[in-house]
Amino acid sequence: MNTRQLIKNLIDDVRRYKWVAKKTDENLRYLYTELEQKNHKLRNLALTDSLTGLFNYHYLKNQAEVEFERSMRGESPLSAFMIDI
Repeated sequence: MNTRQLIKNLIDDVRRYKWVAKKTDENLRYLYTELEQKNHKLRNLALTDSLTGLFNYHYLKNQAEVEFERSMRGESPLSAFMIDI
């Protein structure tokens, strides 16, 4: 194999590797987007009641912590009102 043919083969290999890298990157972007969508759906399922679609206890607990911390940070009073149906 002469030098010219060797260089041509190397250039072809580089082009092939670039193509594979591009396709792999596209696939990873697609899979990442799909994973984000499924995680969002899973988060919603974990925080809502499947029958009513209303927020559940876990959501209430998380939000209560967030609001309590906000109240402490701002040194403002915090009120809560709950109804059990």
